[in-house]
Amino acid sequence: MITTPGTRSDTTRFAEQWPKRRQNERSRVHSRHRLTTGLESLVLTVSEDNRKYTDMIHETWCKAVVDG
Repeated sequence: MITTPGTRSDTTRFAEQWPKRRQNERSRVHSRHRLTTGLESLVLTVSEDNRKYTDMIHETWCKAVVDG
């Protein structure tokens, strides 16, 4: 590959940018992991609240049926 003095080849430029690309990729993966973990905990919280609410409705309904 022939390059003019004072310019870098594409290969050199790619090699210089590689650590930054790897860092960006790690950062993206980490962000995605945090987002996934956050969503999972949100879903669990909603599920728990939903179950409590459903249990409360069931208890109320049972009392209404028994009390008639």
